[in-house]
Amino acid sequence: MFKPICWFSRLVSTWGGAHRRPIRRRRTPFRPMLEPLEIRDLMAAGLLAVDDVLPTPVVKGSAVTIDVLANDVSPLGTPTIEILTQGAKGIASVNLDNTVAYLGNTTGTDVWSYRITYGTDSSIASVYLTNIPSASELYAKYQTDVSAANQVYADAITETAATRQADIDAARATAQSAAAQLYAAYEGTVTQATQAYVTAIADAEDDYGSAVASADAAYQTDTDAAVVIYDAAIAASQTAYDDAVAAAEQVYQAGLLAADAAYDTAVTPLQAALALAIADAQNAQAAFDSAEAVLSATIATAAAELDASQAIALAAYQAAQEQANLAHAIVVDRDAASSSRCDGAN
Repeated sequence: MFKPICWFSRLVSTWGGAHRRPIRRRRTPFRPMLEPLEIRDLMAAGLLAVDDVLPTPVVKGSAVTIDVLANDVSPLGTPTIEILTQGAKGIASVNLDNTVAYLGNTTGTDVWSYRITYGTDSSIASVYLTNIPSASELYAKYQTDVSAANQVYADAITETAATRQADIDAARATAQSAAAQLYAAYEGTVTQATQAYVTAIADAEDDYGSAVASADAAYQTDTDAAVVIYDAAIAASQTAYDDAVAAAEQVYQAGLLAADAAYDTAVTPLQAALALAIADAQNAQAAFDSAEAVLSATIATAAAELDASQAIALAAYQAAQEQANLAHAIVVDRDAASSSRCDGAN
C-alpha cells in the first residue's frame, strides 16, 4: 500500500524545495490514481469517425469539397485522413487542409469509405452521396426526344403526301383513259350517223332523179304523182337524218353518264386516302404531345425523388450530428471526473 499523492502537489513541492513551506496534505481514504498512460488510453478510445450523408446532390463532372472531420470525434487532436475504398461512380482524394475532394463521373447513388488515424488508433466511416446529370445532359436528352418526335411527324407527312399524289395520278390516268374511250365511241357514232345521212341523201337523190325522170316522162299524164313521190322521198330522208341524230345524241349522253360514274369512282378513294392522311398527321401530333408530356412527368418525378433524397440525407446527417455531440459529451464528462478525483486527492 502507498499513500496517494496528486502529481500536481508532488511537482509543486519538488520545485519549492526546502525554501518553501511544505504543503499540508489531507488524509483521505485510499483511491487508486489514474496514471498518465491510462488517461491517454481513455482519451484515445474516443476517436470516432461518423458516416457522412451529403444533403445536396453532386452534379456529374463537377468537383465538391467535403469536410468529413466536421462530425468526427478526435479528442487528442486533428487526425490524418486516408481514402480506404473508392466509390463506383466517382473519385475521392484528400486535400492538404484535411478535407476531401470528390469528382462524380457517373450518375446515381455512390458510397466510399475513409479512415482517420491518430497515433495508433483509427476509425472508419463511409460517405453517401448522389450524382445527378448536368443541365446540359438533361437539355440534350430533351432535344433528342423532340427531334425524334419531329422526325416521326415529318415522315408521316411525307409518306401521306406521296401516297396522296400517287392516288391522284392513278385517278387522273383512269379518268383520262375512260374519257378517251368515250370520245372514241362518240366519234364512231357520229361517223356512222354521218355516213347514214350521206347514204340516205344519196339514196334520196337517186330516188329523186328516178322520180323526176319518171315525172318528166309522165309529166303530162302524172304530174301530181311525181310531186307526191318527191315529197315522200324528202320526208323519208329527213326522218332518217332525225333518227341518226337522235341515236348519236343517246350514245353521247350515255358516254357522259359513264364518264361521270368513272370520275366519281376514281375520286372517292382519293378523298378517303386524303382523310386517312389527315388522321395520320393528327395521330403523329398526338404522339408528339404524349412524348412531351412523358418528358415533363419524368423531370417532375426526378425533382420529387431529389427532394426526397435530400430530406432523407438531412435527417441522417442530423442523427449523426446528435451521436457525435453525445460522444463529445461523454468525453467531457470523463475529463471532468478525472479532474475531480485529482482535486479530491489534494
